[in-house]
Amino acid sequence: MLSVINPATDKVVAECPRADILVLNAAVATAKAAFPAWSALTLLQRREKLTACANDIMANAAEIAQLITSEQGKPLAHAHGEVEGSVYMMHAMASLNLADKVVASTPARFA
Repeated sequence: MLSVINPATDKVVAECPRADILVLNAAVATAKAAFPAWSALTLLQRREKLTACANDIMANAAEIAQLITSEQGKPLAHAHGEVEGSVYMMHAMASLNLADKVVASTPARFA
């Protein structure tokens, strides 16, 4: 286990599992398994999911900000700004208009 220490108080605020190579490999395998379903979604469906995620984060902003403050020792107002900034960026990314054309990323394109 890994102790999470609030640097403002030097007190342990939580214990969390320490990841190892097995946990990393499982996370990568899970991401690879999820990719086909995600890539099959339309742009609108992806926007909806990203917006829903952002809205869920904002609905829990007070709790998340408190956790950030406990973990990092930063002022609560700064932690709120961090959460709100993340939500803003998620909404901004969800609103991008992306072309359907896929541009190949090959060494010849960068020469």
